[in-house]
Amino acid sequence: AGMLSDKKHPLRTLLIGATGMALLYPLRLVYLFVDFTPQTAYKVEFALALVLMPLIAISSASGLPTFMRLLPAERYGQYCAAQALVCSAATIAAGVIAGGLLDLMKGITMSAGKPESYYYRFVPAWTWFFHTIGLVLMLVVYRYWKQYGGDEKYQAPAVGCVAKRENVTAKTEP
Repeated sequence: AGMLSDKKHPLRTLLIGATGMALLYPLRLVYLFVDFTPQTAYKVEFALALVLMPLIAISSASGLPTFMRLLPAERYGQYCAAQALVCSAATIAAGVIAGGLLDLMKGITMSAGKPESYYYRFVPAWTWFFHTIGLVLMLVVYRYWKQYGGDEKYQAPAVGCVAKRENVTAKTEP
């Protein structure tokens, strides 16, 4: 996955991983429609993992190199710190929201006469929803990457004093 990311642009390989996840993750929704025996469910889950793991590996191997290639070098650390902060806050919020939605689904499925743990079968729908949103956002990033020069001439938009063309030479005290 890393070699593919190096050979092609990491943004392209990340887009391949995101597209594959958005297209293939609905296969996990099979649990909403079919009740498998535990042995069959194990085999189904194993097969799904074999299909999805290469896409997860491609996405994982392409994430950080994509940041390094897209973000402005003079503010790279600040952008990475901001990205980590936003992702952490979003993960906390998503966990709370997912818990609330699962509680809601538990009530709905229990009143519909489904088994007590049936509501867990909706977790892949939640994940698929966010994979699809991620794909749409990746397509927007790709469009802007092409607009700013793509493979041949891409330069991150200037920020801060570089954008204002200020002289930023350090003054030393005697």
